[in-house]
Amino acid sequence: MAMADKFYGQKKLNCKKIASRFGFAPHSNRSGTSIRGKTRSSGHGVAQMRQYMSLAAQSASTYYEKFKRYKQRKLEEGKNWPVVRNNLINKLIKIICAIWNSGQPYRDDHTSRYDRQKNSIST
Repeated sequence: MAMADKFYGQKKLNCKKIASRFGFAPHSNRSGTSIRGKTRSSGHGVAQMRQYMSLAAQSASTYYEKFKRYKQRKLEEGKNWPVVRNNLINKLIKIICAIWNSGQPYRDDHTSRYDRQKNSIST
């Protein structure tokens, strides 16, 4: 079964399942001596998809102001680039799933409900 067959024909996409399927979702260690270790993404999944999503994250963080600010903020917090890149990939997957699920085109000026709530509390 081809990779596209897993999602083709779906009315609703689950961004967490997709991120997990392609190895971008962070999973904690739950057994053995490594249970105190850091939460990490598995790194498994289709290598070509991982490569393309890494390039998309790099491009988004270079050319789109919202992603550029996010990248800069996380790097200033001391996060490593691979962690920030993985976070950006997960953000892109969420956007793709939201577009698919809503049937609406992408709007660059869209503000998430979470951001609206955060801004209303801070003002």
